[in-house]
Amino acid sequence: MKIQFCITIALLTLVGCQTSQPVGEVYDGETRLITYTGVGLNIEGRLNDEGTLDPAPFVGQFLPSQDMKIVGARATSTPNGFPRVQFSIESRRDKTSAVQYRFTWYDREGFVVQQDQNPWQSLHLAGREVADIESIARSNRAKAFRLIIRPLEFKK
Repeated sequence: MKIQFCITIALLTLVGCQTSQPVGEVYDGETRLITYTGVGLNIEGRLNDEGTLDPAPFVGQFLPSQDMKIVGARATSTPNGFPRVQFSIESRRDKTSAVQYRFTWYDREGFVVQQDQNPWQSLHLAGREVADIESIARSNRAKAFRLIIRPLEFKK
C-alpha cells in the first residue's frame, strides 16, 4: 500500500512538472517564438491582412550556440501577390559561423503550401557580419510561415 502511494505521488509530480506549450490559434499578425534545446530557433508567424509583419517580436531573438541574433524582420508581397518574408541575422563572433535555415509556408487553414518545396539552406556569416535570409511563397494562398534556424553541424 505504501509503495502504491509513493508511485502515485511520483506520477502526479511528473505530470505536474511537464512544460508542454498550449496549442492555440495564431491570429493575423501574431508570432510565436520557440527556442528548442538551447541551440536554434523555431519561429511561427502569420502575416496580417495587408501582408506585412510586425518586426518587434523577432528583433533580438538569439541563437545561443552560434552567438547570432535577429536584427530585422519584414514582409511584403511580390508584384504577383505572393508573400515574401526577410530576416536579418547578425553574427556576434569574430570568426565565421554557419547555420542552416528552412522556411515552410501555410495557408489560412494551416495546411502546408507546396510541400517538399522547402529544402534546408546554408548561411555562412563572417565575423560580425549581418546577412539577410528570405523566402517567397509559391502561392498567394500562403498566409503563415515557419522559420527554423539551426547550427550547420546539427545532429538529431
